[in-house]
This record gives sequence, C-alpha cells and structure tokens, in this order.
Amino acid sequence: CGNTDDTQLARTGWTLTASNNTGNVNLATDSALSTRWDTGTSAAAGQWFKIDLGTAVSIDRVDFSSYTDQSDYPPSWDVQLSTDDSTYTAVATGTGTAAFISATFTARTARYVLIDCTSAGTNWWSIHDVNVYGTPRAATIAASATAAALTLSKGSVTQASGASLTLGGAYPQTGGTFAGGDSARGVGGAFALSGGTFTAGSGAVTISGAATINGAATLS
Repeated sequence: CGNTDDTQLARTGWTLTASNNTGNVNLATDSALSTRWDTGTSAAAGQWFKIDLGTAVSIDRVDFSSYTDQSDYPPSWDVQLSTDDSTYTAVATGTGTAAFISATFTARTARYVLIDCTSAGTNWWSIHDVNVYGTPRAATIAASATAAALTLSKGSVTQASGASLTLGGAYPQTGGTFAGGDSARGVGGAFALSGGTFTAGSGAVTISGAATINGAATLS
C-alpha cells in the first residue's frame, strides 16, 4: 500500500537518462502530452528510464503514461529506488495492460527512480508523461534555471541571490512557500496562487498569462 501523503513533486531540477533514445528523455517531463520519450524499438527486458531528483526525498508513488500511444506500455515492469545510484531496491512490480501505470508503495527515501521494462513486447515502450509523488523537502534554486512549469503544493522553494527562474508554462501554487530573491522570475503561462505564501523579493516577476490570487493565499 502507498503512503497517504501523495504530493506531486515539482519536476524542476530533475536529470533524466535512459537505455535508449537518450536525446528525447526530457520529452517525458515537458508538460506536453503530444511529445514522448520512446525506446525506438520493440520493448525488451533491460530497457530503462531513470530520474535523478537532485536530492533525496520520501517517495511513495510513480506514475508514467504512454498517453495517445495506447499500446506502447511495457509488457511488465518494476520501479526501483536508490539513494546513491549504485544500490537499488525494487519497490513495485507489475504487468502492463493500459497506457497509464501508477506504482504505489510504502514511502521510502530516495534520490534516484529507475523504471525498468522486464519483458519483451511487439510495440515500442513510450513515456509521454512521468510524475513522482511523496513528501517534498525544502529546495533552493541555487543557479539560474529554465523549466517547462513549476507546481508548488507543499514544502518550500527559495530563490538564491543572482539565480533567475524562467518557466515556459504555468505556475500554480496551492500550498507551501516560495521565497523570491533579487533576480527575475518569468512565467510563460498562468500564475495561479490559491494557497501558501509567495514572497516576490526584489526581483521582477513577469507573467505572460492570467494571474489569479484568492483569499487563502499570501502574496508579498
């Protein structure tokens, strides 16, 4: 069974690698369901997709989907976790039967998430979208960064001095704390603050989409 604290972790700062088609790995987290990472060949045992979260956190769920490529799921799979990218522990296994796969398990602290294909199939294995869930920790944007989007619902994000943040898409915040610094923030989509605290700091905030703030949130 999985942990009841099922917060979708922000994908900012992730590093993705794979056994196949390594040039397309970031298409699994670009927030565009029309794009994908794929194996480029029929699914086979030994193919893998790996996420380096950047820091160790408590994890209890991993979701991955082949979305519009309905048959491009692994015939069988496992999810393994590691703190050091050396010793991995399998926390979930399953048989692929549909495009969307959700692996839930008892919460475990890890930095690396390895999704393995464990048997052969006739179709490619594709991932249009992948998400990791658990309990977020405090994070710091230590250097200027660009990401497709950022969702904050728990924990805290601090923008270090001199580190700008550019988001190609939306910034929805339902909880947690964002502490801005002295450098710019650019939001390419909607800015929706419905919970938690967003402190702008002295740096400029540029929003290309709609901006909404409700009474449960604090903006300063």
